[in-house]
Amino acid sequence: MHEILETQLRWRFGTLSEQMKIKLKTADEDSIKRWSLKLLSANTIDEIFH
Repeated sequence: MHEILETQLRWRFGTLSEQMKIKLKTADEDSIKRWSLKLLSANTIDEIFH
């Protein structure tokens, strides 16, 4: 599930840090869903994760 969000984040914001990739790979399903929804309205990548 994290692969789709990672692709969307790269498409919108560019290259992701290794730390960000690890965060995505180790996240639980609820976090991935929450971040996926935040991606729809976020102006920056930081808005998604904070």
